[in-house]
Parts: sequence; C-alpha cells; structure tokens
Amino acid sequence: MKILISSFIILLLSSASVSAQKYLFRMHRFYCSELFGIELTKPNGFKVIDGLTPFKVNEKRRVGMFYQMSLISKAKDCLILFPCFDAYPRHNITTRSMVYGEVEAVLGLRPDKEMGIKMVNDKFVIQGMSDSEPNSEMAELDTARYISIVAKDNMEDYFNADTVFIFKIHLPEPYKGSYSECIGINAIKKGYPSAMMKILLTEEGKKREEEYMRLLFSSIHYGSIPPEYSWEKRADIIKKMRYRFIFHRKKYEPFGF
Repeated sequence: MKILISSFIILLLSSASVSAQKYLFRMHRFYCSELFGIELTKPNGFKVIDGLTPFKVNEKRRVGMFYQMSLISKAKDCLILFPCFDAYPRHNITTRSMVYGEVEAVLGLRPDKEMGIKMVNDKFVIQGMSDSEPNSEMAELDTARYISIVAKDNMEDYFNADTVFIFKIHLPEPYKGSYSECIGINAIKKGYPSAMMKILLTEEGKKREEEYMRLLFSSIHYGSIPPEYSWEKRADIIKKMRYRFIFHRKKYEPFGF
C-alpha cells in the first residue's frame, strides 16, 4: 500500500541559513494556524537549528519519517523533532502504525515488515503500511511494556488531542553521536491532521525528560472545532505566505518561493 502525501513541507526541503532559521517556526506556525486551526508555540529555551529533518530510530531498518524542523535546547542536551501537519489520506492509521513499527525496529522484531518514506514525483510516499489495526498486526510486541496510550476526558495537558501514544526507547546508535535516548510522541484528533514528533536526549538530558516533555506538550494545541479543509483554502494561505516572502525577501530566501 502507498500513501501519497502532498505537503507544504516540500517548500522547506532546503535547510535554512543561520540568519533565517528563526523564521522557519514562524512560517510553520502561520500555516498550521490558518489552515488547520492548530496553534503552535516554540518551546521555551529552544531554537531552530535545521529545517526538514529525516530520522530513523534504527539506521538498519527502513522505518522512518520526515519532521518539519529540529530544535535544540540551550544546554544542547535535547533535540525536538517538530511534526509536519498535513491532511493526507489515512493519516490516523499511519500515525498509530508508526508507533508500533518504530518500537519493533529498535527491538529487531519482524524484520520482514518494513515501512519507509521517500520522494516520488515531488511527493512523499510511505510504503509498507498496513490497513489492519496495529493490535492484530503487531502481536509479537509487548505493547504494555513499551507504549503508553493517553486518552482522558480532559486532554488539555496533551495537545488537546483525542489520543496520544508515547514510547521511550534507547537508540541502537546515538543520533549525531550524542543523543542516545528517544521519546516518540504521536497525537491523533478527529477532524485534524495527526502529529508525529520526537524528543532526543543525551545522558544528561534524560535527567530532564519530564521537563522537556511538558514543554513539547504545551507547544502544540489542537482546536475544539475541526476546520474546513480544501485545496482552495490551502492555495490561498500559501499565496499569503508568498506575499510575506516578497515583503520580507531577505528573511525568507531559504524557503525557495
């Protein structure tokens, strides 16, 4: 099965220069607020260090995802891989399946079941996803041991989502040589794009994992009324962003408009 993802993140394929990195978050915040009714706040004490970021929990497996941008803490003991948001088909199934697929990839389970993402005709394609529910598909995985599922009456402390999946794993190889601990957080809300994000920690950063998780939870807030999404609305918002680019040309050159 293939899922085509036509996404605004294609506009951010090039890494931004140092002088424009802080504008990456502003552009993403404007896009998500205007199109999806999702409010974003940059986590306190973090700064953007890169644009579109690919990441795999296990470099020997094809399970991976692109993230909108990378943010680093002041102490450099934590990286946040911030989520992309888009209304591609069956995104909720993808979001659930990736939780189980990534944990299995780290544990070395089901090596014949691979999921990957690549570019095909200027669109992102996720391959190897299943239409079946993860509980039946991932029978070998002890879900209670590795994965927490949060679904409360009041989810204000969890993005105001309907359901949040959380898993904590030790990476087979440290990311960028320093970040050995990974917290995966996937959020789903009916009528809204789902979100997949990561918190990557050094050994020192692991001591502050609860603090960093709270910062991430408070940086994304789903609305209460699902937005009306259309390609026309999306095109109009991108036009507004292009106007901003023209008005602030030097600031937004890295976006490739």
